[in-house]
Order: sequence, then C-alpha cells, then structure tokens
Amino acid sequence: MRCSDGQSIRFDGPTTAEFPSYAGTVTCAIFMDGGAKGFFQTKVAATVSCTTSGNDVSCTKS
Repeated sequence: MRCSDGQSIRFDGPTTAEFPSYAGTVTCAIFMDGGAKGFFQTKVAATVSCTTSGNDVSCTKS
C-alpha cells in the first residue's frame, strides 16, 4: 500500500493504517501479489482496515 501522505506499508493478511486529521486528503493505492488492487481516499482522521479475498481488496474506515 502506498499513500500520498508518504506511508508505504507491505502486509500479508489484514492490516491497519492510521491517518491523522492534519494530513488533509490522503489517497492510497493497494497493489497485491497476484494482481488484486484497490484505492481509497480519506479526508478526516481515520483508521482504515483492508483485507483481500481472491482478487478483491476491501477497505473499511472508522
């Protein structure tokens, strides 16, 4: 996962990234081995959790 705020996270299985409110709008791209990919944006302080299932990447924000 690579994000516009400079975060770069390599993960295997579920992962969580935190985005503070001062970061502004953050866009992240997720590229998985095997071709799965996904994107998300957040504009507020949030914790985003992502998981994969086959070629699908799902992220939830809290």
